[in-house]
Amino acid sequence: MSHALLAPSSADVWSMCPGSVTLVSMVPETDKWKSEADEGTAAHWVCEQVLLECVENGYWDQNQVKEYLGWTAPNGIVVTKDMIEGAMMYMGEVDKVAASSMYMNMGVERKVQTHIHPECAGTPDSDLIEETDKGRTLHVFDYKFGHGDVPAFRNKQLTCYLDGILWELGADDLSIADLTIHFHIIQPRCFTENGPVKEWVFPATSSILDELIRELTAAADEAMSPGAETKSGNHCRYCPARHQCGSARLAALDGVRYQNTASPEVLSDQGISFEAMALDNAMRALKYRLEAIEDEIQSRVSSGKNIPHYSVVLGKGRRAWDVDMDTLKMVVDGIDVNLVKDPEPVTPAEAKRRLMTSGMTGKEADSTLEGLASAPSTGFKVTRTDESKATLIFSNLSE
Repeated sequence: MSHALLAPSSADVWSMCPGSVTLVSMVPETDKWKSEADEGTAAHWVCEQVLLECVENGYWDQNQVKEYLGWTAPNGIVVTKDMIEGAMMYMGEVDKVAASSMYMNMGVERKVQTHIHPECAGTPDSDLIEETDKGRTLHVFDYKFGHGDVPAFRNKQLTCYLDGILWELGADDLSIADLTIHFHIIQPRCFTENGPVKEWVFPATSSILDELIRELTAAADEAMSPGAETKSGNHCRYCPARHQCGSARLAALDGVRYQNTASPEVLSDQGISFEAMALDNAMRALKYRLEAIEDEIQSRVSSGKNIPHYSVVLGKGRRAWDVDMDTLKMVVDGIDVNLVKDPEPVTPAEAKRRLMTSGMTGKEADSTLEGLASAPSTGFKVTRTDESKATLIFSNLSE
């Protein structure tokens, strides 16, 4: 499915960086960005299928979700346990709202056209209007499979969807006088203090909503103008073109240039707050730019290119035992070294330390533990090569 130029899902980017719309259309995504997007698409597909069944049946059965484990989504991604658990959380939140009405009036992945701009249209994950004696309530749900914390408060993506839904309903100030809005964000893999489920409740007549829509309308007009420029900031994190963005590059280099600047004067409370924010923004710019560049390096190395000073290696996590406790006890029997702390064995790293404390050399300890533990792969990562090796490479090239 092709996205609108001003996709609501990218509103956090194009509302802050008008030139990103043109840049993204010209720059291919990195392999890592594609894989993460594909995973999210598959996770959303599971939720969509289950919701459509709920609308048809009038109720939600938890087994509906579990049945999709191991299936292959239309984009070729296999449905994992994480996706199933995420869908269970999402459906649990939707069911709290939709169960009483037997999922009537539930919208599922339907396209809405906003009044913000003709090029701003998208598909809410789900939405539902409840009607009670106290008035009407419009729920807009959004499911996020990524780890980055996404707030419900003043959420620009959901604001775009809401604008489209209200326009679709032909809403005016009088007709929305009794309407309450609920923004729901469900993020099963968000481990921040805000938690995986966030909600913002406000009246449809809220001045905050009116302000948000006016801001988005102005930003959309600027983004679609011929002279739209790129602007760096925290939003760079979510831009698939950041690895080829001049503004992101300059912002990162500015952070490098000034990160060691001395400030001998005693700063005021306001001054130290300002500097802390400036440094935090610089660190974020560096981080996001480096992530984008490492993705691009990995993509180029994978295609057979040689990137000076850098290589791609398979990362390793902490070692873990591959054998049971009885086997471990048998291996050290007679060495008089205890590698078990009831009811579990010590870590492989602690085991090596204890063996060396008993008199073994590092090589002897490694030999004793060989085949008993291994470090799981954490995937490929970009690593900086040894400078002396790099110097040797370039000296050979110059000969």
